[in-house]
Amino acid sequence: YAFKSFAYAHTVDREMRVWVCTSNYGVYVLDGETGELLKHIDDAILSSNKQEKIAQLNDSIFFFSFDLLNAYNANTGDNRILSYSEGLISNDILSMVVDKDGFLWLYTPNGICRYNYHQKSFTHYDQKDEFGPLEKDGFAATVTHDGKIIFAAYRSISVFNPMQFNTSVKPDRPILTHIKLFDQYLFVDSLNT
Repeated sequence: YAFKSFAYAHTVDREMRVWVCTSNYGVYVLDGETGELLKHIDDAILSSNKQEKIAQLNDSIFFFSFDLLNAYNANTGDNRILSYSEGLISNDILSMVVDKDGFLWLYTPNGICRYNYHQKSFTHYDQKDEFGPLEKDGFAATVTHDGKIIFAAYRSISVFNPMQFNTSVKPDRPILTHIKLFDQYLFVDSLNT
């Protein structure tokens, strides 16, 4: 298949479809064996026709990015456009990758952040989280066989284990000490009547 613009990024899904991000014409989905065009996704759905990055969350959710983050559902055709307004640390995404727990990690000029698709939430990380000073020109990301993430810039790389950030601290189990209604204490046995 011939594209009318640069093909910036691609991935092959489990159904052997090739997803291609282009510089001016959005995203193309091709049959991996025949090269036949299956679907064309453009700025009628996406944030723009320029899409430089791609990552796959699961069988149906794909992330595309350039100036904003697109969370595209291949089964329904719905697209969620995410920006600084929704909590993204920067609208400029330099690289992105999905970890083994299903979180999308984004390297931006303003730092690293993690996106939880199911909770629709972003978490930001910086030097206080033991990330050193990051270059503002990162261009690549990968997940190693043991689950570590590598973000590469022109003169440095950042390697970390996302598992240290994916676990949450569980709060202590609450203990009921007393019950008060309209400034009057209630006895537990009075709650049964």
